[in-house]
Amino acid sequence: MTQNHNAYSRMFRAYPDALSLKDLSKMFGVSTKQASKLIHDGKIAAVKVGREYRIAKINAIKFLSQGNENILRHGGQNFRK
Repeated sequence: MTQNHNAYSRMFRAYPDALSLKDLSKMFGVSTKQASKLIHDGKIAAVKVGREYRIAKINAIKFLSQGNENILRHGGQNFRK
């Protein structure tokens, strides 16, 4: 595990292991629409349960640990150089 991964794990320990779309949007500080787009674009793995998605918290942490913060800051566009 990387240092970033450990930091994110500590930062988000209060969140449940199976996140709802609303949890994910709070965690990332984005709208539920943008969080949904991340799932639909395949950037974060999720499982559809009935009419809702469930996202493993570890998948959200992996997304951030891989340096994807720029995607969140720029509305889904990756502006990394």
